[in-house]
Amino acid sequence: MGAVKQLMYCDECGQDKEEHMAYCKSQELNDQWMGGSTDIRPSYYAKYKIDPWTFCIENKVDLATGSVIKYVMRHQDKNGVEDINKAIKCLEMIREYYYEKS
Repeated sequence: MGAVKQLMYCDECGQDKEEHMAYCKSQELNDQWMGGSTDIRPSYYAKYKIDPWTFCIENKVDLATGSVIKYVMRHQDKNGVEDINKAIKCLEMIREYYYEKS
């Protein structure tokens, strides 16, 4: 089993289910996605002390940089290499826009 796949398992209970991290009793979860008009609590963000949305708002991070943060934070618990590729694409777009202007 590869190193990345192994990281997708909970250290405390060993479960590997997609939604596991949001419900595992061993995890201290943030409540930043709770409440409002929808019942959304993405497991891949709930395990962090601060979710990427709140981090980006509090630090005035632009959309492109925020997208990189989001994809890198969730890759182990959501889409794996697909999220890493999305983060790379965002980084390439940032490089092209800010550093390769003619």
